[in-house]
Amino acid sequence: MLSPDFFASGFITGTELCHFIKTHAAGATRVCKPIVPVGLVPIPLDGRADLRSLEQVQVFRDRDQRWFDRTKGHIRTDFADQLAGAIAHRLDVGL
Repeated sequence: MLSPDFFASGFITGTELCHFIKTHAAGATRVCKPIVPVGLVPIPLDGRADLRSLEQVQVFRDRDQRWFDRTKGHIRTDFADQLAGAIAHRLDVGL
């Protein structure tokens, strides 16, 4: 669940993320465990923020590119349904 606070956390970026993503000296990133990054609030995906290599892994937004905080009512339910499908797909293909 991605937010600016997530990336500001030393524990998350220094301890947690390394269990999921390995960045090699040459800059290559390898996903070690299935991961579905979910954008809770807008995060700049244009290089302005250090996303700790998550920019190389799809950050989940709904099919209309909305972040979770931009959804309400039935659209929020649709977001959850799409997210569940993305998780199932990632687990199935091992990405």
